[in-house]
Amino acid sequence: MRSDSRILVAGAGGFIGGHLVRRLRRLGYANIRAVDVKPVGAWHQHDPDVENISADLRLPDACQEVMADVDFVFNLAADMGGMGFIESHKADCMLLGRCARPAPSWPDRADHGTTPLGQPAHSSERR
Repeated sequence: MRSDSRILVAGAGGFIGGHLVRRLRRLGYANIRAVDVKPVGAWHQHDPDVENISADLRLPDACQEVMADVDFVFNLAADMGGMGFIESHKADCMLLGRCARPAPSWPDRADHGTTPLGQPAHSSERR
């Protein structure tokens, strides 16, 4: 990811999502869109220097709106109902993936984004 990439963190109001937003900011990423279903005031933590949006990503229109102009997605949005919820609501859990478009570099990547955060996936992406 380049430092000017538009990054979406879905589930940013949760513990892990909030910490991910902070980590991305510390790494120098400034163009971050943080999204969670909860009102921003109810988030575990939020960074006032990023675009914070309260939206229900189970709704296709909301999903399309927050995905506009996004280069990378970290999808941490989940109903914390556990594996039973996921098995019973597969379509809901996959909606964000259907709204996304493949990144141009993904077809040639064997790891599909499993590179440790802050480490370049390709030598051409090194800062």
